[in-house]
Parts: sequence; structure tokens; C-alpha cells
Amino acid sequence: HLQAHRDVVAIAELEGVVEARSQEGKFLAAADACARAVELRRKVLGDSHPETLTAAERHILQCNFWGVRCLQGHQHPVALELLKRAETATDPANCVPDLRRRAALRATTFNNLGCYFRARGKLNAALQYVEKALRLEERYKEAENPSRTYLNLAVVLSMMGRHDEAIGRNQSAISVLQDQGNLALDACESTQVYLQTVSTLVVAYHNLAVEQLCVHKGEAGTKTLLRAFNLARHKLGTAHPLTTRMNDAL
Repeated sequence: HLQAHRDVVAIAELEGVVEARSQEGKFLAAADACARAVELRRKVLGDSHPETLTAAERHILQCNFWGVRCLQGHQHPVALELLKRAETATDPANCVPDLRRRAALRATTFNNLGCYFRARGKLNAALQYVEKALRLEERYKEAENPSRTYLNLAVVLSMMGRHDEAIGRNQSAISVLQDQGNLALDACESTQVYLQTVSTLVVAYHNLAVEQLCVHKGEAGTKTLLRAFNLARHKLGTAHPLTTRMNDAL
């Protein structure tokens, strides 16, 4: 009983370290403490305890969140290390066995690694990671954000000069987003969810138009841009920054 009590105290202390290091922007130290807290929970509570599973999931989400933050702040070595830790933690060989959202979390991690390598100009590595994300999502039929993978893929393909393929991926994203938008309306989901979907759809139409113009489909490109503008104007309002951007693009 005494050892169990010590372990509970140690877990609480580690959670405090995670919070403190995160506030200080010392994300690798925060991730270390977070991983140790997961391991202690596995030891004390077992792999299938809800608290263990929640902590394991939180560790993966935090590594992704901090990794993206470091990437945006141009702290590239730290960003890569954090995203690689999330990749390791979602590997079937390493992760908590009953982690229900493992595949979706792994796909999210692969998408973020794709963004990392794209930002570093390593397009082949970026493409490999985003394609891995898509394969996982298609295999397990679960994704945190399915349109994001298609949009990421389209951007990488475009940067590689593969515009026809980028068009196909943008069209896939548009199809998914239209379904999501209809579902959000049907389910009376929060306005925020619906507006976020619409905003992403506007961006997807804009990106599709750019690709169409790259392959000299001027008329189709102009029509797609007009669709992006009308969607933004009707659903987001004339004062929305995206509406202004679409208007400027026309």
C-alpha cells in the first residue's frame, strides 16, 4: 500500500513538472515527464485502465501540439524530436495495447511530420509521411480530420510540380468537406464546427483553382475561384478575411 501511495504521489508530481516545463516552453522536458507519468500509470493501474489510456493519448496529443508549435517557431530540431516521439508512441510495437484511437493519432502524427519535412524543403520525405497517413486512414476508416490529409497531399504534390495529381487530391478534400458540412448541419453541431468546415472548403476550392490554372485550365480555374468567393460571401460574410482574399484572387 505504501508503494502504491508513493507511485500516486510520483504521478501527481510528474504532472506538475509537465505543466511547469510546458509553461516555460521546455517542451522536451515536459514530454519526458509526460512519458514517465504514462509508464508509472501502466505499472500501477495496468494497461487497460481508463486513466492509463487517457494519459497515453494525452502524451501523444501533447507531443504533436508542442511539435507543431516548435515548427511554427522555427525550433526545428525540437519539433522533429517531439513528432518522432509521437510516432514511437503510436507504433503498435510500443504503444499501450488498448489505445482505441491509435490509428487516428498515428495518422495525425504522420500528417504533422509531413508538414515538418515540407517546411524543411524535403518533399520526398513529406510525401512519404502524408501518404502513410492516408493509407492508415483508409485502412482503419478513422481520422481526426480526413480532409486535412488530402489537402496536405495536394500541397506537397503541387510543390513537386505534379499538378494533375494535386487536382485529384483537392477534389477528394472538397468531397469530404461537403459531406462534413452537411453532417454538421444535420447534427445541429456548433456553429463553430460548421464555419470551420466551410472555411477549409473555401481554401480547398482556392487551392484547386490554383492547380487548374497551373495546368492551363483557365476557365475551370476562374469558375472554381468564383465558387470559393460565393461560398465565403454567403456563409462567412463579406467582412471575413477569407472572403476578402477570394475577392482579391478574382
